[in-house]
Amino acid sequence: MSQVLCISGLLSIILGNALLANEELLAEAETELQLGDYQDAQKWFQKLIASDDLNEDLLISAFFGMSRVHAEQGEYEKAIDVLKRGVNRVEKSSRLWARLAEIHLETGEHAQARREIRKALDLDSQDLLALLVNAHLLTESGKLEEATEQFRSFVRIYNRLQPTDWQTLVTIGNGAAVYARWESVSQIFRFVVNTLCPDALNDNGDCWQAYVLSGNLLLEKYNEGQALPEFQSALEINPQCAEALVSMAHASLQDSKLDLAEGFAKQALKTNPNHVNALLVLAAVGILSEDEAAAGESLQKALKINPLKQETLGYFAAFDILQNRELTPQQCEQILSPLEEEEEEEEEARTEFTEIWTELTQRNPKPGAFLETIAATLDARRKYDHAEVFYRKAIEVMPQLSGPQTNLGMLYMRTGRVEEAQQILDSAFEADPFHVRVSNMRKLINVLNGYDAIASDHFVVRAAESDQLLAKMVSEYLEEIYPELTERYGFEPPVRSQFEIYSSAKDQSGHAWFSTRMIGLPWIQTVGASTGKIVAMTSPNESEDKFNWMRVIRHEFVHVLTLQKTNFNIPHWFTEAISVTEENIAMPVDWHRLLLKRFDNNSLFELATINNGFQKPEGPDDWTLAYCQSFLYAQYMQQEFGEQALRKLLDAYCVTGVTEEAVQSAFNIPLDTFETGYRQFIEAKVRSSRNQLPPEVLNFEQAQKLVEESPEDSAAHAQLALAMYAAVGFEQPVLELIETALKLDAGDPLASALKASHLLSNDKTDEALEVLASSSGSSTQSPIFLRVQAAAFEKAGRIEEAEQVLKLAMARFPLEPRFPKQLNELYELSDAEAEKKAVSLKKLASLDYDDISSRKSLARLYFSTKQYPEAIRWAKEGIAVDALDAETHRILADSYFKNQQTEQGISAYENLLMLDQTTFDDRLQFAKLLRKAKQFDRAKSVLRNLLNEDPDHVEAKTLLKLTERGL
Repeated sequence: MSQVLCISGLLSIILGNALLANEELLAEAETELQLGDYQDAQKWFQKLIASDDLNEDLLISAFFGMSRVHAEQGEYEKAIDVLKRGVNRVEKSSRLWARLAEIHLETGEHAQARREIRKALDLDSQDLLALLVNAHLLTESGKLEEATEQFRSFVRIYNRLQPTDWQTLVTIGNGAAVYARWESVSQIFRFVVNTLCPDALNDNGDCWQAYVLSGNLLLEKYNEGQALPEFQSALEINPQCAEALVSMAHASLQDSKLDLAEGFAKQALKTNPNHVNALLVLAAVGILSEDEAAAGESLQKALKINPLKQETLGYFAAFDILQNRELTPQQCEQILSPLEEEEEEEEEARTEFTEIWTELTQRNPKPGAFLETIAATLDARRKYDHAEVFYRKAIEVMPQLSGPQTNLGMLYMRTGRVEEAQQILDSAFEADPFHVRVSNMRKLINVLNGYDAIASDHFVVRAAESDQLLAKMVSEYLEEIYPELTERYGFEPPVRSQFEIYSSAKDQSGHAWFSTRMIGLPWIQTVGASTGKIVAMTSPNESEDKFNWMRVIRHEFVHVLTLQKTNFNIPHWFTEAISVTEENIAMPVDWHRLLLKRFDNNSLFELATINNGFQKPEGPDDWTLAYCQSFLYAQYMQQEFGEQALRKLLDAYCVTGVTEEAVQSAFNIPLDTFETGYRQFIEAKVRSSRNQLPPEVLNFEQAQKLVEESPEDSAAHAQLALAMYAAVGFEQPVLELIETALKLDAGDPLASALKASHLLSNDKTDEALEVLASSSGSSTQSPIFLRVQAAAFEKAGRIEEAEQVLKLAMARFPLEPRFPKQLNELYELSDAEAEKKAVSLKKLASLDYDDISSRKSLARLYFSTKQYPEAIRWAKEGIAVDALDAETHRILADSYFKNQQTEQGISAYENLLMLDQTTFDDRLQFAKLLRKAKQFDRAKSVLRNLLNEDPDHVEAKTLLKLTERGL
C-alpha cells in the first residue's frame, strides 16, 4: 500500500513539474509574441501544440497564440488553418471559435464568421471576444441598435466582474470605446485611457495593445501630442508592431504629413504585408497627392484581402467619383436616396460607385463608415459640394458616428459658412468635449464673430478692430486687382470671396488663430492660405518678420479663381504656378541656388512627381523646389506657347483633371514633348543662374578636406581661412593660413582680400590697397575680393573707383544683394545724385520683396525730387510691407495731393488719420483735398477741429470761409 502511495505521489510530482514547465513555456512564447519575436514565439507555440500531455487551457492558449503569430505577419490563411486544427482538438473552446470568427471578419468572410460566432456564443454566451466580434458583425449588417447593446455590455461586464488580467481588459476596452463613441459618453473615454489601459499594463508591462488602444482614442480627439507617445511606447515593446505603426501613419495623415504617413505604412507592411489599414493609408496618400496609379494599386491589394471592408469600398467609390467629373452632387444625392420610380436605373448610367453602393446596401443598409470615407476623401480633394452630400447621408444612416458631423462642421468653416458650422460644432462639442479640433474651432468662431466686416462689391474682409486700417487697404486692393485677374483667367466667383485677417487674441498669436482656421491646430508653416472658398492670413502688423501682404493677398485670390474655375480639378503644382507668377516678382535668390543644387545632383521634379514636393516633401528643400519649379513651368509655357499659355492650360483643366490630356488639349503636343522642352528651358536657366550667382562659400569641414586633398593649392588654404574667419575672426591661426596661401600664390584673390580686410580693420588702408593691387587678374571673379576692394577705395576717399568696382560686381553677380546694398551705403555717404541712389535701391527691392527699407527710401527720394508717380508707386510698395508706417502713408497721401489725384489722396489721408499719428499739416492737406472734391461738410469739420487747436491759423481760417461759401 505504501509503495502504491509512493508511486502515486511521484507521478503527481512529475505531472506537476510537467504542468509547471508547460506553463513556463507558454509564458515564454507569449512574451516573445508580445515583443514581436515571431520566429521564437512560433517555435515555442509549436512545441506546446505538439505536446501530448498539454492540458486543455494551455492548448487553447497555444493555438490562440499561434494564430496571432501568423495573423500579425499577414499570414491569415495559416492563422485560419491553425485555428481550425485548434477547434478540432478542443471543439468546445468558445475562445478559439471566436478567434476564428475574428480572422474571418478581418478577411471579409462575414457569413463564415457569423456561423463561428454562433458556435462560440452557444458554448459561452459571455465570451468577451465572441461578444466583440458579434457586435462588429451586427454593425456590418446595419443592425445598429443590437450592436449598441452588445457594445454596452462591455461596460456592464467590467462593472460586474472588475477584471484585472490584461487580455480581458483590452477586449473590454475595445468594446466599451465603441459604445462611448457611439453614445457620446465621454467619461468612458476617460476611464479607458486613464484607468483601464494603465491597469492592463500593470498586469503585463509588455501589453502594447493598451498603448495602441489609448493612443487611438486620443488620436480620435486630434490630441496628437498625447497620442504619439502612446504609440512610441508600444513600439518600444514591439518594434515590429504593425498596429502601432499604422496608428502613427494615421496620425501623420491627420496632420497632412503624407510623406511620414507613407513611411509608417510601408514600415507596417514589412511586418504584415497584408495589413489592410496600412494599404488604405497608402491609398489615401496616393489620392491626396493625385497619384492615382499608386492609390489604385494599394486599393486592389486591400480589396483582395478583405473585399467587404467599408473603408476600402469607400475609397474605391471616392476614386470613381473623382474620375467621373460629370457626376454632380445632385446626382450623388439621387443615387444615395433614389425615388421609387428611379430605382430601376439604366445600365449605361451605372458607375463603379453606384454598383458598390447597391451591393453594399443589400447587406448593410446603414454603411456609415463607407459614407464617411467617401466624404472625407472628397473633402480632402476639395470637392466640398460632393463631400457635403456624403457627410449628410452618413449622419442620416448612422448618427452614432461623430466623425461625419464634426467634419461637416469643419467643411462649412472651409467654405465660409460660419453660422452653420457653429451650430454643428456646438452640438459636436456638447457630445464630445475632448475633441481638440472641435474645441479649437469653436474658440476661433468666437474670435471671428468679434471681428468687423468690410463688405465691397466682390469681397468681405474680416479683421479685428486693431487691424481695421489693414482690412480697409486689403479690401481696396482686392477691388483694384479684381477686374484685371478675373478678365485674365475668365472667371468670376459667384459669391463674394471672404478674406480673414487674424491677430492676437485670448493669449494666442494671430498666426496660431490663422493656423487653427486652416487645419484646426495652432501651427502651419505659412502666413496665408486658401481653401478655394475663403482666404485667411496672419496679420502682418504683429509679425516680427515683415512680409508683403499685397503679394500674399494677390497670390491667394488667384488660388480662389483657379480652384473654383476648374471645380478644384486643377493640380496643386499648376494653381501654385499661376499664383506665384501673379506675384510679379523676380525669382528669389535662394530658389536659384536650390535649382543649381538639385540640377547638379539630378533630383529635379517632373510633372509626374512635382506634387510630392507639396504633399510629401522629404525635407524643406522639396517644398521650396516644388514652388520654384511650378513657377518655372509657368515661365516655360509663356515663353514657348505665348502669354495666353496659362489661360489655355487652365481652361483645359476645366474639362479634364489628367495632366497628359490637359497639355495635349492646350498646346497640341504630347506630354513627353512638353517635358523635353521644359528640360531644355531648365538647362538654359541653370546656365544663367550659375553665371549670375557668386560661388558658395565652403564650410569648415569642406575647406579642411580640400586642404588635405590639395595641400599645395593656395585657393584651398584661402577657403579654410575664410571658413575659420567666419567662426572666430582674425585670430592667429587664420592669419597664418592667409600667409600660407599667399606664399603658394602671391596673387591669390581670396587670400589677398582677407589680408586686405585685416589691414583695413587696423586702419592700414594704403597697405590694404597695395595687397589688392598685387592680386591676379582673376580677382574680378571673386565677390569677396570686389567687396573688400570697394571698401578699401571708399576708406581711401576714392569714391568713384569704389563706385566702379561695385557696379562691376553688380553686373558680374546680379543675384548678390550685398553689392547694391554696399553701393547704396556709398551713395548715402557721398551724397550722390538721386538717380544713382534709385538704381541701387531698386536693385535691392527687386532682390527682396519683403524689404521695407529700400522701398521707403525710394518713396522719400522720388517725393523729394517731385517725381510723384514714382513716389506713389514705392510708397504703396512700402505700405504693402509695413501697413502701420506713418511716414510712408504720409508720403503716399502727400504725393497724391501734389499729383492732383484727389480721390486717391482723400483715401490715403483717411488711412493716415486712422494711424492716429497725424500732424496739423496732414489734416490741413486733407481738408484741402476734401474741399477740392466738393465734400464741403467733411472739409468744414476738419477745418473747425484745426482751428480749435490753433484759432489764429490764417490759412485754415481762409479755407473755412471759402468752404462755407461752397467755393
